[in-house]
Amino acid sequence: NPFGLLGISYDCLQQTMAVGSVAGSDRYNERGVIYLLDVESKKITDTLRNTDVMGLAFALDEKGNKRLYFGKTRTGEIYSVQVNSNGKWIRKSKRKELTLEGYGPRGDDKARKIKFSGNQMIVSGTAFNYNLQASSEKPETVYTFIWLPKEQKWGLIQYQ
Repeated sequence: NPFGLLGISYDCLQQTMAVGSVAGSDRYNERGVIYLLDVESKKITDTLRNTDVMGLAFALDEKGNKRLYFGKTRTGEIYSVQVNSNGKWIRKSKRKELTLEGYGPRGDDKARKIKFSGNQMIVSGTAFNYNLQASSEKPETVYTFIWLPKEQKWGLIQYQ
């Protein structure tokens, strides 16, 4: 499957890796999985099933909790879920952070890459339609969001 592994992120402090796969998904069914791996033991510590994702990034949230941020492949939404010190998801902490829908030149970008710089989230957005179009043919837009503490949400600063 050419879409076996679409996203990967490494947390060097906890020696944890997150990988996202859309294997098994089809046009109508989201069957992807996010695997949380302990790098030292080379074992899967937890999974989030029925979730097709591409961009993944570990970061601390506004309260200092470790979270995995992930971009959905079917929508422009970015979610996050807290990771505890034992390498397990805190499922009840899953939340929608923002959406790329309606932004940028196409208005339907998906988060291909997510990274953080201070209180900013930088997202590389691209069109993604589960096809094998060469990446050189896919225009990409870089979105910069900033955490707005009073509003408790992400605000778009710019895109280019």
